[in-house]
Amino acid sequence: KDLKKETMVSSLYSLAMESKFTEVFDRVRSHPEEAEFRNDNNWVTLHILVWKKAPLSALKAVYKAYPPGLQVRSKRGETALDMAENNNADGKIISFLKLSEHAQMRDCVLHLSLFQSSFNEIKETCKSLVNDNKILKDQCKNLLKENEEMKEYTTALKNSTDA
Repeated sequence: KDLKKETMVSSLYSLAMESKFTEVFDRVRSHPEEAEFRNDNNWVTLHILVWKKAPLSALKAVYKAYPPGLQVRSKRGETALDMAENNNADGKIISFLKLSEHAQMRDCVLHLSLFQSSFNEIKETCKSLVNDNKILKDQCKNLLKENEEMKEYTTALKNSTDA
């Protein structure tokens, strides 16, 4: 469903624009995907709520529905946190946005660390497989050599019994 082309008569975004914050809270719970909508300025509902100085509860509900919205930058390059700080938003709003941003960064670092650990395990497994492959290759060469020697021995034995 392409939310950018959706009519916004009753959408979450429209409710936020109209400062109907109680309805925003209810709507985002029943239609969380609408929190992802972006307008022509690349604002998501989180931007609108900050701009309209919505209560923290509405902001939290929309953030919970679409945490990546915190990282979305407007065409001017502003995140919702930037807007809050630039427009003297309530301290609780700024604190919430900062803490959420820090939590996302911690999660990213954790995921990166886990990824690095998995990558290192895969790298070691590959090294081990390469070594195992070399051993098997050497064993195959030895078996082929033994096979040739057995053929020669069998041919020599056959020739000596024929003579």
